[in-house]
Amino acid sequence: MSGAVRGGVVQAHHIGHVTVTGPAASSAGGQAARRWPRRFGVVPPLAHCFQSRAETELLPDAGRGDMAAGDPTCAVVFGLGGVGKTQLAAAYAERMWTEQAVDLLVWVAADSRAAIASAYVDVAAELTGTWSPDADQGAERFLVWLAESTVRWLIVLDDVQAPTDLDRFWPPRTASGRVLVTTRRRDAALAGHGRRLVDVGVFTSAESAAYLAAKLDTAPGTRAADLLADDLGHLPLALAQAAAYIVDEDIGFGEYRARLADQRHALADLVPEPDALPDSHRATMAATWSLSIHRADSLRPAGMARPILELASLMDPNGVPVGVFTSKAVASSLGTVDDPAGVEQIRSALQCLHRLSLATVDMTSPHSAVRVHALVQRATREKLADHRLQSLSHLAADALLEVWPAFEQDTTLVQALRANTDTVHRHAGDRLWTPELHQVLCRVAASYRASRLTTTAIDRFQHLHDVAEQRFGPGHPRALCARRDLIDVHSATAEFNAAVLALEHLLADATQALGPDHAETLATRHLLAFRRGVGGDLPGAIAGFTALLSDNLRLFGPDHPETMVSRSHLAWCRGEAGDMAGAVAAFEQLLADRLRVLGPHHESTLTTRGLLARARGTAGDPAAAVSGLQELLDDVQRLVGPYHPGAFAVRIHLASWLGRAGDPAAAVAELEQLLHDQRGSLGPEHSDTLSTRCDLARWRIEAGDLAAVTELEQLLDEQCGSQGSEHPDTRHTRVTLAEARQRANGELGAGDTPEPGGPTGVHGAQMQTHRY
Repeated sequence: MSGAVRGGVVQAHHIGHVTVTGPAASSAGGQAARRWPRRFGVVPPLAHCFQSRAETELLPDAGRGDMAAGDPTCAVVFGLGGVGKTQLAAAYAERMWTEQAVDLLVWVAADSRAAIASAYVDVAAELTGTWSPDADQGAERFLVWLAESTVRWLIVLDDVQAPTDLDRFWPPRTASGRVLVTTRRRDAALAGHGRRLVDVGVFTSAESAAYLAAKLDTAPGTRAADLLADDLGHLPLALAQAAAYIVDEDIGFGEYRARLADQRHALADLVPEPDALPDSHRATMAATWSLSIHRADSLRPAGMARPILELASLMDPNGVPVGVFTSKAVASSLGTVDDPAGVEQIRSALQCLHRLSLATVDMTSPHSAVRVHALVQRATREKLADHRLQSLSHLAADALLEVWPAFEQDTTLVQALRANTDTVHRHAGDRLWTPELHQVLCRVAASYRASRLTTTAIDRFQHLHDVAEQRFGPGHPRALCARRDLIDVHSATAEFNAAVLALEHLLADATQALGPDHAETLATRHLLAFRRGVGGDLPGAIAGFTALLSDNLRLFGPDHPETMVSRSHLAWCRGEAGDMAGAVAAFEQLLADRLRVLGPHHESTLTTRGLLARARGTAGDPAAAVSGLQELLDDVQRLVGPYHPGAFAVRIHLASWLGRAGDPAAAVAELEQLLHDQRGSLGPEHSDTLSTRCDLARWRIEAGDLAAVTELEQLLDEQCGSQGSEHPDTRHTRVTLAEARQRANGELGAGDTPEPGGPTGVHGAQMQTHRY
């Protein structure tokens, strides 16, 4: 039987394709719609203590005013699972219904294409009196009805899983219709066609405070509640389930935070039982994201999104530099290191996580490009087997170490690398000490020291020392190395004799435990001689470097880097002791050897050129110093650019020698330009920027501008506040200020000020690394 049938129909047996029309009862059993307003589907109830959010104002008709021509009639609300997208949509739908802003409200649980089609068919049957067994045909009939109707309608498609689920199922754009879609996806296919994308994030601090206060009947804005909200990353789902758990367990904020901080507790153990979840939640926090992870991992390049997310779960939730994920270490672990398209595949995997809202990827901020919510990270880590966590910890550390710049010019990048290293270490624990200490822990400690954050650096080196002695014993090379690093970083603030005495004891212990020719013993001898020279014991330093040079020649030969380092420091010590002619000759020979062995562009070769130029100036030829430093600056800027730390170092010494050659005005001009460049590159608070301010003020005074004394006074106050009164830079500024006051009072003549860098003479600021 086929064709159209009018009137009542009773289907006693399967007949085939039949279309029933007319006002009588349809084969779906309903009546054609004749009354308005009408609603279909179950709108989820609003959560207990629901609060309106700013994102609501971005929805169509949110202001309940007349729609202007061209205004979006469709909003696609997207975000991480648990941020409250469905609640925002439910509140919007109920408000539009209550205010009689719509005549037809249709709520569709749109978690599959079949579910969307089924809902459309059912509503079409009710509205048109016609039911079709063909889902696509029935859905089309509903969409045609919407396009032709003048009824004010709102269609909500909640929890769309994939853009393709809406192919040919998008409601039409009409003057009387409104559409709201909620999804975790943020694919390009969801944009366009008059749709507004609304990114829903976590609660603001104020929203979290208000929610917890209402939910738990406490005073808003209490410190304990604020800390709990921070711990949970202000995720609405997490706050709701945590609050329910607190009530069920009859515990306080502090106790919940303690349990949350205890990694022995899984997230699933810190929420109510699945059958007691609040506000009709369908899943716990940990389960909420599992489907999204599976979907992301199935997208091209298949199988890469999950391992990338696992790696990101060990990183800082505030942002990971994109270079960490595109490093050779990560590419090797994913099997793409030899693939020319390997980096593109990794970037695509990151975008898969971004499209599913499991991560936020912003390539315009490369130093914090990848962000993953802390609870998503924790849920991901909790699924890792111990051996997987071990390998991922070392992979993360390898990647961080690989992208760490040799010169820490970019402070934003360095701060991000420090934060991520600390986070990896916290999650990895002892795994970064097995089978050996991972060098990224030493690198982060050295980074704090290079930035002259002495107190933090001391804490880091102290931790490395304590753990190394505990794990390996005090005579182990790693423990002795950590002890040497700790003494070295302490020496910046310690009394000279105390530092030398500590190094003498360390040398005795290293010699006894490892022997006189061990690398750690030789390194301790080098540092001891260096500290003696910086502290003014030049005979002791010369004796130490002379003996060390002899042993390096015996052990390594004349062209080994350690041998040349000893020669460099020995030449410096002789110059400081008054033999500048001998120092110049030694640096000239060293430069020839480094050119032969390393070439003209090696860092050590360039450093030796700077040392030679300054030695010639100190020997009585300031014009040679200026000429040599200017030539060096041209080469350094050509090789590494004008904003490289090496270029800045040459420029500050060039300015000094311009002044010492009798042209303080040229020194002032050079330092003013340098200060401008450092403020733009390093920032106004960077220690090098502050040091340049000190030298600029000094040379302004040399040029006759005694008002610069006030600048030194202001700088000293700033350094005391930010670096501490005993920081080496602060002490240098204090000495410079005292001399400036003497000059202002006529107690000093011109040329009585020391070279930049304080008591370290011709090496200046470069001597802090000790290795040339």
